[in-house]
Amino acid sequence: MSSSSGFRGFLLLFFASGSLGYAEPSWSAELGLGGVVVPGTWAPLRVEAPTIPGPWTLQAGPVVWDFPGPGVFERPVFLADGLPTLNLRRTDGGMIREERVLPVASRAFPGNVILSHGLEASTKRALAALLLPREPVLVVDEPPSRWPVSFFAYDMITALVVKDPGPVLSPVQVQALKAWVASGGRWAVIDRASPSLVDEVGLGEGGAPVSDPAELNLDPYGTNPRWGTDFGPPAKDLPAGSGPGTPGTLGFLGAWTLLVLALSRFSRPTKAAWGVVGVSGAVVLVLFSIGSLSWDRGVRVHSRQILLEGSGWVSSTEASVPPTRVPFLGWAEASPWGMDAWKEQTLDSHTLIRIDEPARFSGVTFGPGPVQTSPDRVRWTGSLVWCRGTSRLEAAPAEYSSDLAWITRVAARRPARDWSVGLTTAQGGSLCWMAATGGRQ
Repeated sequence: MSSSSGFRGFLLLFFASGSLGYAEPSWSAELGLGGVVVPGTWAPLRVEAPTIPGPWTLQAGPVVWDFPGPGVFERPVFLADGLPTLNLRRTDGGMIREERVLPVASRAFPGNVILSHGLEASTKRALAALLLPREPVLVVDEPPSRWPVSFFAYDMITALVVKDPGPVLSPVQVQALKAWVASGGRWAVIDRASPSLVDEVGLGEGGAPVSDPAELNLDPYGTNPRWGTDFGPPAKDLPAGSGPGTPGTLGFLGAWTLLVLALSRFSRPTKAAWGVVGVSGAVVLVLFSIGSLSWDRGVRVHSRQILLEGSGWVSSTEASVPPTRVPFLGWAEASPWGMDAWKEQTLDSHTLIRIDEPARFSGVTFGPGPVQTSPDRVRWTGSLVWCRGTSRLEAAPAEYSSDLAWITRVAARRPARDWSVGLTTAQGGSLCWMAATGGRQ
C-alpha cells in the first residue's frame, strides 16, 4: 500500500470514528403515529434531544420552534397533500447546525386511521374491515405515553379504540384528547376499568365513548364530520384592508422626503421653511403612532373561531394582499411590507402555520378563551335555519355572506345543534365565530 493511500485510509477512519462530533447526532425526529401519516392533515412531530443545551431552535419550513434544552418534545405540523418530505433544520444564531429529512409521501396512507392500544389481534382485524369492501381502515398501535399532546396532532386519526388503560395520561394529553372528542372525534373504550380513562377525560358535551367498536359508525375517508382543523372554504368578497396602503403611505412619505431635500439645497432656509419641515415631521410621527402609516396597511385580514365545548377556542387567521392594483403603476394597493409585517407579528412558537405564500398567510391556533354569546343562531335541519333573538329569519343576514358557506358546513356536521354565531373585529380585521349553545332539541 502506498503512503498516499494509507493516509487517505487514516482520514476516512478518523472522520468515521466521530472524532469531530459528526457520528452521533444530537437530536432525532419521528413524524406521525405508528410510522404513518395522512396527507392533508396535521400530524405529531416527536423530537428527542438528549444532549443539546438550551435554548435551541428547530425550523420546519416557515414554522420555527424554540426549545428550552434537552428533552422530548412534540409539535404538530400540517402535511400538505403531495408533500414528498419534511425538511428540519436546527439553527443557532441564524446558522444551520444540523438537518434532517423525514419521508412523508412514502409513509402516507390516504384513508381512515384508527389509533389503538391493548387490543387482541382479532379485534384489530375487525376494525380494519369496518368499511370493507368500500375501503380498508389502517389500525396503528401506540402506547398511551406516545399519544398526542396537541389537539391538532389528533387530526390524522379517525377514531381511538383501546382496552381501558386507566387514568394514565398527562394533563396536556387529557386536554388534547378532550378537545379532539369535542370536535367530533370518535372513541371506543373496551373493558372499562375503575378508575377509568373515561373518568380522567370526562364525558362533557363532546360525546361519551362507545364500548363496542362496531358502534363507531365510521364515515368514508374524506367525509369525517369533525371541525376545528379545517376552516374552509375561504371567505368570499371580503372588504379591502384598512388603508391608506401603498398609495397613501408612499405618497405622503415621498412628498415629505422631497420637501426636506428641496430645503437642504438652500444655503439659508428660512425659519418658516424649517417650521414646515418640523410640523410635517411631527405629523409623520403622529400618523405612525396611530397606525395610519403602518407598513401592514392595506392587507386584508379575516379570522374564524370555533368553540370546542368545554375545551377552548380553535382560531384561524388569514392575511392576504387584495388583488387590486394602483392605476398605471401596477403596484398592489396594499403595503409591499404588509405581509412580512403580519408574519413577524403572528409567527411564534404557539402559532401553527398552514399556508405560507407571497400573497397569503394563514395561522391556526388553539387555546382557552371566554365563552361568547350572540342573538344570532343557526341550526342545520337539512337546510340552514337562522334565528335572531326569538324570531326566525327567512334568509341569512347580509353581514354573514362572506362566511355563509363555512357556517353552513360547520352546522351541517352537527345536525339539530344550535350554534351561536357572531361577528366582531380582531387583529385589525374581521372575525366570524361559532359556538355550540347547548343540548339538542
